[in-house]
Amino acid sequence: MRTKLLIAAMLLAALGLAGCGSDSPTTTIPTQPATLKLVIDAQTNNLLADELARTVPWNAGEPDSLTINGGKFVVRSLKFTDVADYTIDTDISASDEARDQSDPNVLYRGPYVLPMAEIQTVDLGTVTVPVGDYNALLLVLHEGKSTDGLGDDADMVGHSVWVTGFVWYGGTAEPFDFQLDLQTEICVQGNFSVPGSGSPEYVVKFDVGQWFRFGDRWLNPNRLENLPLIYQNIQRRIRGGRDWDGDETTGT
Repeated sequence: MRTKLLIAAMLLAALGLAGCGSDSPTTTIPTQPATLKLVIDAQTNNLLADELARTVPWNAGEPDSLTINGGKFVVRSLKFTDVADYTIDTDISASDEARDQSDPNVLYRGPYVLPMAEIQTVDLGTVTVPVGDYNALLLVLHEGKSTDGLGDDADMVGHSVWVTGFVWYGGTAEPFDFQLDLQTEICVQGNFSVPGSGSPEYVVKFDVGQWFRFGDRWLNPNRLENLPLIYQNIQRRIRGGRDWDGDETTGT
């Protein structure tokens, strides 16, 4: 019995020496202040470079233009991360939301109701971020809840996206009122590295004016067959990274 007690004591001592004891040293990760701005661009007359290079003709029966009159969308739980460390969650549940509320890596919790404007900048402010080489920002497209305290934006309860406007066929306008309750994570890849000195700024740009476009075609939001492409655009028409010179672009 004495031998067993001696072995147990030796094991406990070994665990303490291995760093499990209360006196074991801890590693402190340095932090730096960082600022994040969200830029919402709802202009529908700005084609991206790859689209300008295309020569696909407009087909009869498709809209020849689209205009956005107004709208909003809701995001929450923004955090810097590494693309190798995440798996996109396309079905956000109440338990996921509770987890995010206690996740120390979440920098901005929200929810934030972002307006559809031709060009609008929302400054989320400055927070303290652990120094590190981050190559992505993870955010959640969020369905508004009655418990969110949305105030003047209470009309977003039950919606994550709400856009109104017109699709045009020649000189004929067809109104649309596009609403989604989609909740999903969106990964924005870019240079979000936080250096060991300075106060870096970062920007994320939502190209919402391109949500209803596929190549050289406009997508009529009133047609169900266009929904998969619109869903895809919502997740892809977003860019971000370090704002090197304060002009609300990433310089890339």
